[in-house]
Amino acid sequence: MSYHITPQGNAAKCAATQGRCPFGGVDDHFNTKREAVEAFEAQNSGQNLPQTVKTLSPRLLQNSTYEVGFGARSYFRLLNHQDYEQAKNLYGKVKDAEVIEAVKEIHRASIAILDMEEQLTKAQERLGRAQTAQQRAGYIRNADSVAAKLTQATADFDAAEVRIDELKKKYAKELSVHNNSLKALERLAESKRPITRPEGIERRIEELKNVHRGITSIRPVAEILGRGNLDRTVEAAKAYGSKYYLDAASDLRDATVEKESLMEKRERLQHILNIAENAKVKETVNEEIGKNDYAVSRLIPTIRAAEPRVALFKDEIRDRGRHEDDVTRELNALIKIEARTREVTG
Repeated sequence: MSYHITPQGNAAKCAATQGRCPFGGVDDHFNTKREAVEAFEAQNSGQNLPQTVKTLSPRLLQNSTYEVGFGARSYFRLLNHQDYEQAKNLYGKVKDAEVIEAVKEIHRASIAILDMEEQLTKAQERLGRAQTAQQRAGYIRNADSVAAKLTQATADFDAAEVRIDELKKKYAKELSVHNNSLKALERLAESKRPITRPEGIERRIEELKNVHRGITSIRPVAEILGRGNLDRTVEAAKAYGSKYYLDAASDLRDATVEKESLMEKRERLQHILNIAENAKVKETVNEEIGKNDYAVSRLIPTIRAAEPRVALFKDEIRDRGRHEDDVTRELNALIKIEARTREVTG
């Protein structure tokens, strides 16, 4: 029984007819699962590569493609930020629907928990105002029912969180395999080791050239974003052309600026309060402080809602930059490999 490594980086038994396995030839198959894993880790770590590599295995070529990196980063980003709006927009448009469902489920559970907590608070308040034993018994039943729903919603949230963690590990591993495979591809392209010309390399190079030409570089947006302040974040979101991110960046900037202004005003009011001797003045200042604090509290939900979306925007720009790099790196490596193998075959 022989073992090979799947494109996902897992060791598996090979059931294909000898010489017809899509995951490589004799050099890519091993007697035991452990040997397969060790060989894969050695190859992708860039250490202990065989001195006479005769083939670029389909596994290495597949894992080094920019598509693998792009997909893994996109899924991991969605799972990490758990952005419900993005999950809705991507529904039915991505290969791994389980990722979308996991994000939607944790969102549903979160909403249910908030709803049940609010209902439970109201039920407990009504229970405290009960005037008769009958009313009290009815309110207790209602509170118990809401508490049971809250328990279920919490269990649903915990289950969704576990699933998301599992999926994050899956795509973190896939991304690690991709990064290591791309590095291995580049090292093989630069090495003097004899390699066999990969089938379809010319077609792949042309595909990569077309992709490379079609990329609108994200670097100008990244440069604006790298300047750090909230005005630049708004400018970057506008340059990126996303209303979703522009709204989030604008909300965060405007609410933050207003909050800072109100906090400065509070410091001034507090100073007046500290030195005031007249009781009427103190009462008036305390009222102003109360109004000021209320105004600040109304800004907090806006800031809390905008911050995760802005963080997602920054991660998306970072990942877009890495995607551009992947396309360039894969293209350059394959061009070098194609030139070397053409010289040999020529």
